[in-house]
Amino acid sequence: MNPILDKALLQALSGDQAALAEFGLERHTVSGSGVPGGGSAWDERLTLTGDGILTLSSNRSIVDLSSEPIGLYRKQDKAETVRRAIQLVREAALTELPPFRVEPADTRIRINVACGGVVQRVTLGLTDPMALEPARPLLQELDRMAQSVRADPLRSLRIELDMPDSVPAAKVRLRLMVIFQNSGKEGYWLTHPGALRREHIWEQCILVYGRKPEIVPGFTPPPIELLASPLEPIRDDGMDLLWVPRGEEVEQRFNCVMEPPVPGLYLARAVYSSYLGEEQVSGRPRLRGCAFSNQVELEVT
Repeated sequence: MNPILDKALLQALSGDQAALAEFGLERHTVSGSGVPGGGSAWDERLTLTGDGILTLSSNRSIVDLSSEPIGLYRKQDKAETVRRAIQLVREAALTELPPFRVEPADTRIRINVACGGVVQRVTLGLTDPMALEPARPLLQELDRMAQSVRADPLRSLRIELDMPDSVPAAKVRLRLMVIFQNSGKEGYWLTHPGALRREHIWEQCILVYGRKPEIVPGFTPPPIELLASPLEPIRDDGMDLLWVPRGEEVEQRFNCVMEPPVPGLYLARAVYSSYLGEEQVSGRPRLRGCAFSNQVELEVT
């Protein structure tokens, strides 16, 4: 570790207010290709400052979990959390870890630490778990902090799918509903589902579905072959944006054309994705990213 940085971290550990005022720790987890406006398709940023402000921003679940909210989270944490983080940064000796081989599309973690006028930046790959062992206590503490701050959403988006539980094995047009939920303290704009630039791969509101594979003991089930159908708003009001108030939810109804090829039990979920547009619209925040709804079982007869 840079000796100037290490000295500043020791001062912060001793309670020096000037050093604590400078201290900042960031875990930036990214995966996939770049998106318009910068960043990555999967992008999560966790920060802790010396005054105990813990912030998490997430534009997409790193593993595309159903029903996982995205958005911005913030809380005031305890001084002990800051002291523990500083101690673990020093013990991890990140600059002494061997270099990691990271391919462009791999999931990677960037750890940035700033204090005493020095910034330390280290990129960690996840393909060699043994090489990460010295940093494991720090990474586990960062996971704990991320889980903790998710209980304090500032602006969040979770989507819920409500649709028929059975359809015929044929081309069928049905109506369904997607509920946009915000459990945060602030409202925000979304790009309206009817205004998405669907020619762009990052702009879509779709239903994804596939036949659930049969589970045979002793055999690994094959991956689900997924089909996708656009969700078309039933009402075309010509709106560019959808306002999602703080602590509330907004229902949107859609038409959808499905064509399940064979009978059986299917799994379906809605996907809303929008990365384009400015971060603020006339002084109000716009939430950008990709969210996945709850998973619905669908009987195809």
